[in-house]
Amino acid sequence: MATKAPEQQQPLGNARVVTGIAGLFGQTEFADFQIVFTLDQSLDGQPQQDSGGSAASAEESGAGRKRAREGESRGRASGDRLACEPLPGHSFVLHFACDKIAAQLDFAFKASDGAGNEKRARKAVTVTITAVDDTSPARSIRPQRQQQLPEVELSLASEEQLPAARAAIKFAYTGRIEVGSVREALQVWRQATYLQVKDCAAASLAAVRGMLSATEPAAAAAASAAARAGPGPQAAAGAPAVGAAAEAGAGAKGSSKGGTTASPPVLEFFNCAHLWPASIEDTDKAFVALLTEAKQKLVAHFGDALAVLNKQQLYDQMRALPLVALEAVLESDDFGTDSESSVVLVLVEWMDANYSRTDAATRRRLCGLLRLVQCSRAYISWVLPALAATHVAGPPGPGSWFPMTIEDVARLSTYVTASEAERKAMADEAGMWGPCAIIKRWPAGWLSSKPRRQCVPAEGRRIFSFSASLAQLEAEFGRAKPGGQGRLLPTIDDAPMQRVVVHGLWWGIQLEMNIADSSAVGCFLMLDLPDSLLRLGSAASQLMLCGVTAYPDRLRMNVYGFAGGAAAGAAGGVSLNKKDFTRMYGGNEFVRVGNGVGNPRAFKLQPAAADAPPPAQQQRQRQGAEVQPRAPDAAAAASNTVAARWADYLRDGKLTGAITLLPPQ
Repeated sequence: MATKAPEQQQPLGNARVVTGIAGLFGQTEFADFQIVFTLDQSLDGQPQQDSGGSAASAEESGAGRKRAREGESRGRASGDRLACEPLPGHSFVLHFACDKIAAQLDFAFKASDGAGNEKRARKAVTVTITAVDDTSPARSIRPQRQQQLPEVELSLASEEQLPAARAAIKFAYTGRIEVGSVREALQVWRQATYLQVKDCAAASLAAVRGMLSATEPAAAAAASAAARAGPGPQAAAGAPAVGAAAEAGAGAKGSSKGGTTASPPVLEFFNCAHLWPASIEDTDKAFVALLTEAKQKLVAHFGDALAVLNKQQLYDQMRALPLVALEAVLESDDFGTDSESSVVLVLVEWMDANYSRTDAATRRRLCGLLRLVQCSRAYISWVLPALAATHVAGPPGPGSWFPMTIEDVARLSTYVTASEAERKAMADEAGMWGPCAIIKRWPAGWLSSKPRRQCVPAEGRRIFSFSASLAQLEAEFGRAKPGGQGRLLPTIDDAPMQRVVVHGLWWGIQLEMNIADSSAVGCFLMLDLPDSLLRLGSAASQLMLCGVTAYPDRLRMNVYGFAGGAAAGAAGGVSLNKKDFTRMYGGNEFVRVGNGVGNPRAFKLQPAAADAPPPAQQQRQRQGAEVQPRAPDAAAAASNTVAARWADYLRDGKLTGAITLLPPQ
């Protein structure tokens, strides 16, 4: 018999039969057994095979134990039935789709025939119930006989696993999963692995992959719906692919300071590390491939160290990362940076928020991912020594966690400044004795010369905008006492630390004006230490506060002006970003922590108007009113004076500018 051409072949199965089977889930029609869910706390929150546990940390792997204890507090013991109705089962479906249930079905049906365990046999009994017939006036009572169906028990670690277990069993009927988030898909994957529901585990991972591939929350929601169509014949037969759970579950899952937003699926994936296999190496290749892809997308989400340290949302997300996610970021060559010093600061900021979730081994493993020989001179000279000093002084705590000694720092400094031949001799296994033996115990990453991706490409630049409102200018320069010094730090846009972070240090703009000689404003680029480093302790702070460093090469400061100034504004001119004051910094200029370099007369202000009563006061004078100005009038006069004097530099009511990091030469 000739074989049909592929385009002439029909989908597997009769469409009406396939649709009918899909509709049997949860129905008593044609059911020949029922599934009873019980609690088994010995499972300890882990998948009932080898697919659970956390690859992240001891804290995460204890999540199951916490849930089990919560179950005990509710008075529930192992072996208790969960508070849900038994699920009607159809052996002609589940025998072929679910290996675990199929094995129990054989046992249960043998018991119903009188063979096997006596306890199981009692589950198949004939009972008599009394039903009231309301159809007759006499409300006749007639006995009915009903066969109790055999039961198959499925043990779960907690009630929280029940929806995922039901979803995995439903897949056996419908050939599709109904999940609205990465968490739900991983929960179904765990239960599908336990129940051995054919193709369901693969469909769950496919749903996760689809959501990870979506770059926007709305796209992720669409992907979670589209991924429901599983590989079963139901999809081929034209059954609808989207269920009610799709629309309900695809909403926002998290929030940030800017308002409620959907948590990126890749972050949700890593925050569900307790749902991963206990041993990644021993699990199936499909999950290993998914994890590899997820790590790449996590690194792409954060981009580089400068983005993480200078954007509020990414900064908050970084500090909330679980251990396994931070490891994925730090070990990646694609996690860009301007200097390894910025990567060190990323770890410092994370540890500042998460020290209590780590142990000594974890901290050493994280620090081993840093490529210390590539740090800036400032970090080699006084930041790393400060970290080492606090670690040696002890005791272990949030400020003394970096696993370096003073000897390590000295040897690292020697290694960095040594010639290539000297470095080779110092790291030579055969020559590791005396002082050089220190290097032998270092993590391999510390000596790695493999560069990370440069986050300022040759054809690009990094721009950090800043601004100062008229209210800020008034507060600092409009109400100062005569002869006083006014100082203002403009606000860095979207910056979590109110400074620009470059080379692992804080850089900020400072405006200065001598009120006695207020014709000009000074503008300086200041160097400061991040607060997380200052919290290391007084000894470390003193060491770093004495630090001197060169400015990052090709760092530019701009303060923009309003084209045409007050005259253009009066004539209805248009605000333009005309660069009014520019200064370029380079590696040949040096600055001490807490100080800055700039121009004390960076730009000039409009001359102060002659002392005259404000218009409202003049009107009162003409009307014979009180000559002494009231407080609101004085405040309004000060505001008008500042606005008039700064008019050449105000754009839409703000002084604006930028710090720009240009690509290295």
